[in-house]
Amino acid sequence: MQATNSAATDEYSVSPYSSADLEAVHALATAVTGSDSYPKFLIAQLADILGPGFLVARDADARVVGYAVATPHAQITDRGVVLALVVDTEHADVQRELVGAAAGYLRGQGCKDIVFAPTTAPEPSGDPDDSPAPADAYRVRQFTPADLDDVYRVELSAFGSDPYPRLFFLQLAEVLGTGFLVAESGTGSERRVVGYLLGVLDRVADGRGWVMSVAVHALHRGRHVGWQLMEEAERYFREVGRKEVQLTVDPDNEVAVELYQHRDYETVYCHADLHGMKLSRLVMRLRLPVR
Repeated sequence: MQATNSAATDEYSVSPYSSADLEAVHALATAVTGSDSYPKFLIAQLADILGPGFLVARDADARVVGYAVATPHAQITDRGVVLALVVDTEHADVQRELVGAAAGYLRGQGCKDIVFAPTTAPEPSGDPDDSPAPADAYRVRQFTPADLDDVYRVELSAFGSDPYPRLFFLQLAEVLGTGFLVAESGTGSERRVVGYLLGVLDRVADGRGWVMSVAVHALHRGRHVGWQLMEEAERYFREVGRKEVQLTVDPDNEVAVELYQHRDYETVYCHADLHGMKLSRLVMRLRLPVR
């Protein structure tokens, strides 16, 4: 079997992900990584944003037996990161092919230093005090690994029915730099993270940034936390030379849609069946001022 833009052996081929791979990739992720598995929507999101950096391995019968997710660092210009590397245990030999293909892609993007994101996340610690703080007491800053527990509590509060795995936040921290934002309240030992935003650089459209996810803990909504996160994300995208910001949002999420509209986002189009998952989503865009 001939590979596309990759190395291959007689037994395996490695090529960029296509939308037809979604079910097989998700099934493999679930079987191999369990609770750390990427949800189906996250797999599709990453493929849309990272393009040829999402690589899929197939055996001689064209069955998906592994995948790798690789991307250049958002701010360290010569660093590339392999976010995920998942291989069917019965096809362990394909790992070498996937690593080689991911490294080749990253070198083609100018990356000289290639690192691997964490494969495990520390166990969560105890629960913090989640009482709300005054609206003027919130600050936005870059994520640090010490924020993981709080960020995941925010994730569960906002998306408890289908959250991103805890491990994914650590993995993204390896590549996003100041694009991974958190909002915190309190001071000193009382500080706690109550919101987050993932600002990702599109690797398919050079001038675009994506707000991949933004969430605020339920006890801190209605206090302009989301507004502050969006404001800082847009500043970040301007600083790194992006011309527009895009995001997707459930049209029934009236609070979020209203927030984006107030920040001058316009609806580009509406997907009635995004990624074939029966999800209705608005795609919204903000054109950033030219510096």
